[in-house]
Amino acid sequence: MIFLVFEEKKTDEIGKTGGISHFGFRLREPDHIDEIVNKIIEAGGEIIDKGKFVKGAPYVFFKDPDGYEVEVWYEKLKTENSNSESDRQNKSL
Repeated sequence: MIFLVFEEKKTDEIGKTGGISHFGFRLREPDHIDEIVNKIIEAGGEIIDKGKFVKGAPYVFFKDPDGYEVEVWYEKLKTENSNSESDRQNKSL
């Protein structure tokens, strides 16, 4: 998945990145984060932040050589067999 985040700012940053605050890529597996970080560094990217949103949900923010801010993260997606309240309500419609 690719996500684009648009933000209005009153700084000189607008225009330098085409109005895109940052974009991101979701990992298929959480264990891939270290491999991605190594590839980012090898390609000339600058790590801005790295950590976990919650246990089992790693992320990294970096700037690519052109200055774009990019996010790579993992999050477990709900399955179709989820028993959440909203899923039960949607199935009953």
